[in-house]
Amino acid sequence: MNTSRFSIRRILFLLIAATGCGGLSGIPSAADQAPINLYFMDATRTYLKAEVRQIPESESPTAFARAVLEALLEGPREGLARAIPKGLALRAAFVTGEKTAYVDFAKNPETFAETSVLFEWLAVYSIVNSLILNLPEVETVKILMEGREVQTFSGHVDLTGSFKANMLLVR
Repeated sequence: MNTSRFSIRRILFLLIAATGCGGLSGIPSAADQAPINLYFMDATRTYLKAEVRQIPESESPTAFARAVLEALLEGPREGLARAIPKGLALRAAFVTGEKTAYVDFAKNPETFAETSVLFEWLAVYSIVNSLILNLPEVETVKILMEGREVQTFSGHVDLTGSFKANMLLVR
């Protein structure tokens, strides 16, 4: 009987260790975090600059893409400016086997009201670069609103196609 209790304890210990949950607390350890670069506007609002963050690792490219986007939507922490307006909300994100990330946002008409061409370009490439440059499983990004293809956020950048990373906007 003592042998069976010892075996059960050993199995429980191995299960906890194998799940990588950081012990019984369920809090991920630092080893379970992945460094990523999120792209925000610089102080002059003329180009993108990377801010390094730590987010939980995931074996699923879709889950990791969603975590990257959620961190991006939180906004910058280090004196950079938000490239994506505060009102933009993520509805869904998924990564296909063809290395395309589909990003679906909830439509909010005031989100991009009266924005400039540059601001809209920086918003698009904040999303695109943050995904492509952090996920080897993503080579292109398709942006949707309410589950549908849209022409543009606010009349400047054509969103009907897919986007590749653009390092010309990054300093």
